[in-house]
Amino acid sequence: MRELERDFPDRPDTACPPRALKLAVVGIGRAGGAVARAAAEAGIEVTPAGRRDALEACLASEAAILSVPDDEIAVAAEAVSGAAGALRFAGHLSGAGGLELLAPLHARGTELFSLHPLQTLPDAEASLAGAWCAVTGSSRASIEFAREICERLGMRPFEVPDEARAAYHAAASIASNLMIALEESAVELLERAGVAQGREALVPLVLRSAANWADLGPGALTGPIVRGDETTVAMHRAAIATTAPELSGAYEALAERARGVARSTATPPGSIEAGQAGIDRLAASVPAPDPGRPLLVRSKAELDAALSPARAAGDSIGLVPTMGFLHEGHRSLLRAARDRSDVVVMSLFVNPAQFRPGEDLASYPRDEAGDLAAAAADGVDIVYAPRLDEVYPEGFATAVKVRGGLTDVLCGDPARRGPAHFDGVTTVVAKLLSSVRPMLAFFGQKDAQQAIVVRRMARDLDLPVEIVAMPTVREPDGLAMSSRNAYLTSDERRRAPALYAALSTARDVALTSGDLGRGLTAARRLLAEAGVQPEYLEARDAEDLSAVSELGSKPVLVALASRLGSARLIDNIVIESEVTG
Repeated sequence: MRELERDFPDRPDTACPPRALKLAVVGIGRAGGAVARAAAEAGIEVTPAGRRDALEACLASEAAILSVPDDEIAVAAEAVSGAAGALRFAGHLSGAGGLELLAPLHARGTELFSLHPLQTLPDAEASLAGAWCAVTGSSRASIEFAREICERLGMRPFEVPDEARAAYHAAASIASNLMIALEESAVELLERAGVAQGREALVPLVLRSAANWADLGPGALTGPIVRGDETTVAMHRAAIATTAPELSGAYEALAERARGVARSTATPPGSIEAGQAGIDRLAASVPAPDPGRPLLVRSKAELDAALSPARAAGDSIGLVPTMGFLHEGHRSLLRAARDRSDVVVMSLFVNPAQFRPGEDLASYPRDEAGDLAAAAADGVDIVYAPRLDEVYPEGFATAVKVRGGLTDVLCGDPARRGPAHFDGVTTVVAKLLSSVRPMLAFFGQKDAQQAIVVRRMARDLDLPVEIVAMPTVREPDGLAMSSRNAYLTSDERRRAPALYAALSTARDVALTSGDLGRGLTAARRLLAEAGVQPEYLEARDAEDLSAVSELGSKPVLVALASRLGSARLIDNIVIESEVTG
């Protein structure tokens, strides 16, 4: 550090106001204009110059930045080399070009630097604030000067060796220019498929994918290639070959790259030693939780390590299983878990085993960044978001099935989603309960059949967990909150509250008249008036789901499912009655 201070004696002290600095910016196109504007706003005395007055501007400045096209930098450096005696530092904004482009100035004693904002600059008004900036210098002093300029312009400097600048710039081009080319290829393919507003349709997907990548890195990679769904990939190939054959090569290259990224993020078999000693070593490597932010883990080994201190201390653990895209219904479960548990774990996993072929697995709404923010706000300690191969490793061949009349009625009716849907639910929930080992697991009453099935599974397998079913959370108009509500069009959303209105009518009429059948008839009439066709509207025992035809001493579950457009909505209401018949 002492040597740096000698080489760069007037480096600004962070405790003092920035020192006065005269800077010439030669070439004021998009990049030069953005730099000149940001420098002036930072209190730097800036002299913008064109080719004719470049030498004059440099003679009156301590430092100069040549912001001209790469193939003109050497010419511009020669043109202003007569100012070398006045200029202490001279630099350029090229991403790929080296310092040798400024050789005429260096030969006359000027120290050289380069800085390249890692930012897209569509015009001279583009902001540099918050961007990273690659810096290089011919000496430590010139590197420190470049870092100072970056910081005063609101950027975050990082060093790139001169010999590595071409590779650095190629990476930047892939992340920006080639990404635009890729997105335009997607727009073209979509429009050839008949979608007139391809770009507008893709913007939310692209922005969310970029945000997920910013938060999760390679863990944000999803889709059929990662899932190993080669049937869908083959369909992609055939469609592209027919619709846009010029994109086939790009698709194949990117698909192979996606496979490589997916392989590189998978946990290698045997990489974590079994047994408590291995867990202890892994626990030491798990980052300490950031106060107010949940710890995100993606493997069972990481989960074990994160929970090991709580288990050793005898703390109670609460689990809230979710498939993400959290709404207030999920969040009410998180808050209930927070109130009743020392440690709260939220699982975040879209379980393919509970989707039938043709259902909405691929389009199921996902927003991991938003889910993590909600989890933080509601006091979650750990978010377990496992990869697919962590839950269902190669060769997985076990299923947990609950029968006894619980999974072949209502949604489990073979004519509807079928028992296999609940097999997928109970299998993944059993795995989560085994991995987390909670004392309490929280489910929503909206999925009443699911809660009943999971409770029976826990009872039959002697699992040491209490299954807690929390009340359904509703919109102000009564619609039960659901991730699939996002599928509803405005007209469908207008009709959707009829589901809860029908259930409420069934309850009220049944209690008033003492006739359950009359209540169901009234509910069907209300649904018809609203233009809603029920998939089913049935009365079932609220504990064992056996059919019920009249009110009695036990609670009655009135359950309803209906499809509105692409959304399949379910809801229910429990009738509590002391009627004995």
